[in-house]
Amino acid sequence: MFFRSFVMMLLAAGAVMWAAPARAIEHPVLSPAMIAGIVGEQADGFLGLVSENADAQVRAALADVNEKRRQAYVRAAAANGQPVEVFARLTAEKQINNLPAGQFYRDPAGNWIRK
Repeated sequence: MFFRSFVMMLLAAGAVMWAAPARAIEHPVLSPAMIAGIVGEQADGFLGLVSENADAQVRAALADVNEKRRQAYVRAAAANGQPVEVFARLTAEKQINNLPAGQFYRDPAGNWIRK
């Protein structure tokens, strides 16, 4: 039973990691903002503002993508009986590992780091 639950959790995490990130990385507003160093990935599985110079359009897109990610994490967690944070953290690890050089991520201590 534990093995089956564990496998289902991994499968759901995989689905979250592939579904949620595409919305952010391929987003017409957020992609340029990430390249410009205005938006970055965070260790908690959500996007964050690296620079407070983000305009209203970037802030709205950021909020929209983060809400979609949150919903995906909640669904995956509910389906597998695991904490939401597990799925968020797994997605964050994948996103940060796949960031192109020059883009920013926030480490668990809260520091923005250019990859």
